Amino acid sequence: MGERFGIPIFARDGRSGPPIQSRAALRRLAQLVADILPPSTALNSSDVLLLGLSIVAAADELLMTWSDGAEGLTRDRAIDVITLLFDATAHHISST
Repeated sequence: MGERFGIPIFARDGRSGPPIQSRAALRRLAQLVADILPPSTALNSSDVLLLGLSIVAAADELLMTWSDGAEGLTRDRAIDVITLLFDATAHHISST
Protein backbone atom coordinates (compact mmCIF):
# COMPACT_ATOMS: atom_id res chain seq x y z
CA MET A 1 0.00 0.00 0.00
CA GLY A 2 1.24 3.47 -0.85
CA GLU A 3 -0.15 6.92 -0.26
CA ARG A 4 -0.66 9.86 -2.60
CA PHE A 5 -2.17 13.24 -1.70
CA GLY A 6 -3.03 11.82 1.72
CA ILE A 7 -5.08 9.03 0.09
CA PRO A 8 -4.04 5.44 0.75
CA ILE A 9 -3.66 3.40 -2.43
CA PHE A 10 -4.43 -0.32 -2.22
CA ALA A 11 -3.46 -3.10 -4.60
CA ARG A 12 -6.10 -5.54 -5.77
CA ASP A 13 -5.57 -9.24 -5.58
CA GLY A 14 -7.44 -9.98 -8.82
CA ARG A 15 -10.00 -12.18 -7.08
CA SER A 16 -12.31 -9.51 -5.75
CA GLY A 17 -13.11 -5.81 -5.93
CA PRO A 18 -11.14 -3.19 -4.10
CA PRO A 19 -10.79 -3.54 -0.34
CA ILE A 20 -13.45 -1.76 1.70
CA GLN A 21 -10.87 0.75 2.93
CA SER A 22 -10.06 1.79 -0.63
CA ARG A 23 -13.71 2.69 -1.34
CA ALA A 24 -13.28 5.66 1.00
CA ALA A 25 -10.01 6.52 -0.72
CA LEU A 26 -11.70 6.38 -4.13
CA ARG A 27 -14.41 8.72 -2.85
CA ARG A 28 -11.78 11.18 -1.61
CA LEU A 29 -10.02 10.99 -4.96
CA ALA A 30 -13.38 11.54 -6.70
CA GLN A 31 -13.86 14.67 -4.58
CA LEU A 32 -10.43 15.94 -5.67
CA VAL A 33 -11.39 15.39 -9.31
CA ALA A 34 -14.77 17.07 -8.78
CA ASP A 35 -13.03 20.03 -7.15
CA ILE A 36 -10.91 20.70 -10.25
CA LEU A 37 -13.81 20.42 -12.69
CA PRO A 38 -15.07 23.83 -13.85
CA PRO A 39 -17.99 25.39 -11.98
CA SER A 40 -21.47 25.02 -13.43
CA THR A 41 -24.75 26.63 -12.50
CA ALA A 42 -26.60 23.80 -14.26
CA LEU A 43 -25.25 21.01 -12.03
CA ASN A 44 -25.52 20.60 -8.29
CA SER A 45 -22.52 19.54 -6.23
CA SER A 46 -23.68 15.93 -5.91
CA ASP A 47 -23.88 15.60 -9.72
CA VAL A 48 -20.37 17.01 -10.06
CA LEU A 49 -19.16 14.54 -7.41
CA LEU A 50 -20.78 11.68 -9.35
CA LEU A 51 -18.97 12.84 -12.49
CA GLY A 52 -15.72 12.89 -10.51
CA LEU A 53 -16.43 9.38 -9.27
CA SER A 54 -17.17 8.24 -12.82
CA ILE A 55 -13.84 9.60 -14.05
CA VAL A 56 -11.98 7.93 -11.16
CA ALA A 57 -13.76 4.61 -11.75
CA ALA A 58 -13.00 4.72 -15.48
CA ALA A 59 -9.37 5.58 -14.78
CA ASP A 60 -9.12 2.73 -12.27
CA GLU A 61 -10.55 0.25 -14.76
CA LEU A 62 -8.34 1.41 -17.62
CA LEU A 63 -5.20 1.25 -15.50
CA MET A 64 -6.13 -2.19 -14.17
CA THR A 65 -6.79 -3.37 -17.74
CA TRP A 66 -3.38 -2.03 -18.81
CA SER A 67 -1.77 -3.62 -15.75
CA ASP A 68 -3.33 -6.96 -16.69
CA GLY A 69 -1.55 -6.74 -20.04
CA ALA A 70 -4.44 -6.01 -22.37
CA GLU A 71 -3.26 -6.28 -25.95
CA GLY A 72 -2.89 -2.91 -27.63
CA LEU A 73 -3.40 -0.87 -24.46
CA THR A 74 -0.25 0.93 -23.47
CA ARG A 75 0.19 3.01 -20.34
CA ASP A 76 0.38 6.16 -22.46
CA ARG A 77 -2.83 5.24 -24.32
CA ALA A 78 -4.65 4.62 -21.03
CA ILE A 79 -3.51 8.03 -19.75
CA ASP A 80 -4.58 9.66 -23.03
CA VAL A 81 -8.07 8.16 -22.75
CA ILE A 82 -8.40 9.18 -19.09
CA THR A 83 -7.32 12.72 -20.00
CA LEU A 84 -9.78 12.79 -22.89
CA LEU A 85 -12.59 11.69 -20.57
CA PHE A 86 -11.74 14.40 -18.04
CA ASP A 87 -11.41 17.09 -20.73
CA ALA A 88 -14.69 16.09 -22.39
CA THR A 89 -16.48 16.17 -19.04
CA ALA A 90 -14.96 19.56 -18.18
CA HIS A 91 -15.91 20.94 -21.59
CA HIS A 92 -19.48 19.73 -21.24
CA ILE A 93 -19.81 21.18 -17.76
CA SER A 94 -18.41 24.55 -18.83
CA SER A 95 -20.78 24.75 -21.81
CA THR A 96 -23.96 24.13 -19.76
